[in-house]
This record gives sequence, C-alpha cells and structure tokens, in this order.
Amino acid sequence: MNVALLQMDIAWDDAAQNVTMARALGEEAVRRKAELLLFPEMFTCGFSFPTGDRARHFFAAGTKLLTTLSKECAVATAGSLPEIPADDALEKRARNTLVVCGPSGELGRYSKVHLFGHGGEGSNALPGDSTLTVTIGGVRVSLFICYDLRFPQPFALLAEQTDLFVVVANWPEVRQSHWETLLRARAIENQAYVAGVNRVGNGGGISYSGCSSLYSPSGELIVHGGATAGVSIGTVDPAEVRRYREAFPCLADRRWELYQTIRR
Repeated sequence: MNVALLQMDIAWDDAAQNVTMARALGEEAVRRKAELLLFPEMFTCGFSFPTGDRARHFFAAGTKLLTTLSKECAVATAGSLPEIPADDALEKRARNTLVVCGPSGELGRYSKVHLFGHGGEGSNALPGDSTLTVTIGGVRVSLFICYDLRFPQPFALLAEQTDLFVVVANWPEVRQSHWETLLRARAIENQAYVAGVNRVGNGGGISYSGCSSLYSPSGELIVHGGATAGVSIGTVDPAEVRRYREAFPCLADRRWELYQTIRR
C-alpha cells in the first residue's frame, strides 16, 4: 500500500484556507498513486484548542474533506480534528480526535490518550480512553497522535496486531531530534512500519520543521519530508512485516506475565 505523508503549513484558525491546501495536497498524492492519505494533527485549525461552535466548525470542515476525498478518489484518509463530545454539556473542552475514512465512509475514530500538559493541552482538552486499529488495503493500521509517541506502552500492546503505526503531529522544531528518534525507535522495537506526519511553518508562536517520515520494520528510513510543505509517498507491505518478524522474532520474547507484576 502506498502511504502519503501530507506535510502542511497550517493556517491558524482558518478552516477554509486549510481545507484548500489539504485538498490540493491530497489530490497530488492521489495522482501519484497514494492509497492512504495522512494529514497532520489539527489540520483545519492548528494547535489552538477551539471549543463549542468553533470546534464544531473545524471538525465539520475536516471530516467533510476526509470523507469527500475518500469517496471521490477511492482512497483512505486520516487526520486529527477538535471534536466536542456529545455528552459534554458545558462544551468547554474538545477531544483531539483522529478520524479515519474510506471510500464507503468513516472507518473509525481515535481520541488522543496522552495530553501534552507542558503545552496546555491537559487543561484545554479531554483525553481519550481507547486505541484504534483498522485494516486498510490488507494492512493493519494502528493510529496515534503526537505526544502519544513518547509513550511506548500502547505501541507494544498493539504490536502483534499491527503492520503500520501512524502518528499525526504538530511536533515543535525545538524537539525535532526527539521526533525522528522516537519514530525510529517505535519501528525497531515493534518490528513494524511507522509513519509520522508533521506540520511545517509557524502557529501560535511555535515553529514547526516537518520532517514527516516513514520507517521500515527494521528501522530504516524509507521517505523523509524535509522542512517544507509537500507530499512524500512510501510503500508498506505487510508481508515484509511477517518476514522480518519470523527472521528476527523479538516480539515472542516479551514477558507480559512479568511486566504485569511490576508496580511503580
């Protein structure tokens, strides 16, 4: 399956401009034979913590684009958006939710489990409480959002049912080396492909340097998006995941019965 990393310079709180840019990148990726289109975290607004009707506006604009591209171009799409929970009467906090769509409609949603307290997300958003794995074109895909990348536990728990891990992000330039190191680490330790798609440009006073990347199950770099907006495409093959795990069966040596006895 051909996976497209769509690196955007997200316009702050401007859904119309962001949808226009995202559509152009998506259509370019489709022309280049991509089958899964990955957009960055909060791609319709930036990391701005919208609530109430503003969050609904950014969520609706993003889901409409994802579903339309999937249906019109017969591809899968994914990107994170601010979602107001149906049971939140006060509407003061949204969830950072990654929406996955296919040609027949929505395939699933994942709400960010680990909130970035250092950047204010822990006070301005609601956390998710479950993971998401979907099968797209025969590839088992597990999806995460930005700060989740720093926490290896859920990746390890999902490894045996995953061929490709996806991480969509607004990862700051100041910690770019962490981004690339952790993406590669998640690939090596779980013997799976890892695709990370990040934004570029500036938003909310923070600089972002992109470096969207796809790593192989052995940790080799397949594609790298550099520091400018654009489309990077790499191929993932679940058969390669199986071959690599059979040739070097590290996952079989994990000792879950021991790990469960360890307490902080």
